[in-house]
Amino acid sequence: MADEPLKFAIVEFLGNFDTIGIKKRWVKDLGYTDISPPLPGSGKFSVGSFNNKGKEPATGPIAQWPSFQTALVDVKPDWFFISGHHGRQFDDDWDGIDEHFDAHALNQKETGYFNEFYHAGTWVNSPKKKNKKFEIYMTTAHAPSLSEPLKANDNPLLAEINTKCKGIVLMGCNSLTYPVCRDAWIKSFPNALLIGNTSRVNGGSEAIVPLLQDKICGDTFFRDPPSNGLELAKLCYRMNRVLPYNVGVLRLQRADSYSVYIKSERIARTFSYPGQLIIATFPQPKS
Repeated sequence: MADEPLKFAIVEFLGNFDTIGIKKRWVKDLGYTDISPPLPGSGKFSVGSFNNKGKEPATGPIAQWPSFQTALVDVKPDWFFISGHHGRQFDDDWDGIDEHFDAHALNQKETGYFNEFYHAGTWVNSPKKKNKKFEIYMTTAHAPSLSEPLKANDNPLLAEINTKCKGIVLMGCNSLTYPVCRDAWIKSFPNALLIGNTSRVNGGSEAIVPLLQDKICGDTFFRDPPSNGLELAKLCYRMNRVLPYNVGVLRLQRADSYSVYIKSERIARTFSYPGQLIIATFPQPKS
């Protein structure tokens, strides 16, 4: 008997080139099932985006964020794919002058995904940008309370502890850079493999290239993502080696361990989290 198709859900806050690519891969090549809440602009090989007001703003994707947000609480796929602007809540949370970025990341208490309207408006605190009614910001730092209605900035994926999710792809600038967001995802998805960026994302859909390659991320990978330190390092190495140099680095996080690619040494290392003890290195350095 053939294995049941895996289920996935997509949330897109920006341009949807990368989400269309991964959706085609999952549906067309691997036969998986999209269980994302319905959204204007979505179809068999298309993805609705919360950066799109739609021809009728009152009923377009952005206007439907509250209902989509509520529906996501009950969506339990094998994989999530989340894409968009990601980072600190406001541009001036880090001045870029007096504080090193690593210190900023360590101490930042609020991060999230957001659309271009928010990025051009509230994020840069510019009074010249009047897009507030089209802005969407979703925290990646804090779980909401289910004892009260979801607020506009709440993350419905963090509302409950999901032990069955196999993995989450977090596509966006610094999506796994900030400890506060890593801790939030790990707490709500203790058994999932998190794949995300550790720098700004340059290159658009080039960043999902590893996910589209059968030799790296085929059906076996999506059904049974690696968990031990050496296998994480091997996967991290292979994924990062096929990325263009300017795309940045993908980080793989799984509960108490994480793997990163070190460009200068052309190796991937898996560390304990948060202790940062080296668990495995791939490939082994030449003696």
